[in-house]
Amino acid sequence: WYQQAWRDRAASWSPIYPSASQGTLLITAALPVFQDNTKQLRGVLAIDITLDQISDFLRQLKISRSGQAFIMERNGEMVASSAPDSPLFATATEQKQLLATDSSDALIKTTAKALGQKMAGFENIKTRQQLTVVDDLGKRLLVQVMPLRDDARGTPRGDRHLDLLIVVVIPESDFMARIDANTRSTILLCAASLLAATLLGLVTSRLIVQPIMRLNSAARHLSRGEWERHLPETSSSELAELAKSFNAMAQQLKASFMQLAAINAAYGHFVPHEFLEFLDRKSIVELRIGDHVLKEMTVMFADIRSFTTLSEAMTAQETFNFLNSYLSRIGPIVRNHHGFIDKYI
Repeated sequence: WYQQAWRDRAASWSPIYPSASQGTLLITAALPVFQDNTKQLRGVLAIDITLDQISDFLRQLKISRSGQAFIMERNGEMVASSAPDSPLFATATEQKQLLATDSSDALIKTTAKALGQKMAGFENIKTRQQLTVVDDLGKRLLVQVMPLRDDARGTPRGDRHLDLLIVVVIPESDFMARIDANTRSTILLCAASLLAATLLGLVTSRLIVQPIMRLNSAARHLSRGEWERHLPETSSSELAELAKSFNAMAQQLKASFMQLAAINAAYGHFVPHEFLEFLDRKSIVELRIGDHVLKEMTVMFADIRSFTTLSEAMTAQETFNFLNSYLSRIGPIVRNHHGFIDKYI
């Protein structure tokens, strides 16, 4: 680090290296000191920074149920990660940095290998990338990788020698878990409602059929001339009870269907109802695995310019008022052109 700061004549980072005594990775920040009013170099100030604090920070992040975040150098060597394993391993003579592709964490290992293959090497990742990879079990992984460079335009080399990759990987199943749970709840509620309606229908039909059968039996006897046979006595209370059963059945069926409609409407918060229209389905429970339709469509992604800067100058209520004002103008235009809004982020 001393030679590097002396050579660059500017603040710089050293390469990341294992500590000889602490069992952790270190990086040194160096700053050259010049003679006042001259360019004569008098010395170099430096401070060592332990990088295991970055791993501690990453482990505290609530990424997802099983997601991971890790930082590596361009050569694939680990710097820090949210996984419990250390970025260092010991050989017979020294400690060395662990390659991300050799990590004991399957998620990090699979992601690093897939990134290297898809990008034809880590050095080709120049901008933030979002991509999907598939692990050995066929599960989809959502990956975002972002370069981290400490640019310094005033230095002869144009940087301070810090060039890392920050990677976040989340299994797609973590996103789908809540939707799958809602789907299962919807199916169970539909099945319970159907069973309740069926049982109630059987009871109601029994109440209806028995008086009719008694009347039918009496009518047959009368048709055969058995005049001594009398019609069964029917009181007004029996008719009232029958009407009450019908009303109770109607109310329960109404409540069941209203509940199903509410569940279907709530599901629309996760899957827009317009998706069902494209698939020619009336209800979410009619969907089957593999249902699809091929159409030419237009996709629009709108971003509010300088939103972060604007929101930092406003209170929470002012931010909500600003967003609602914007969305109240955009939403009707989208819908008037036969479109639908998939999500707000």
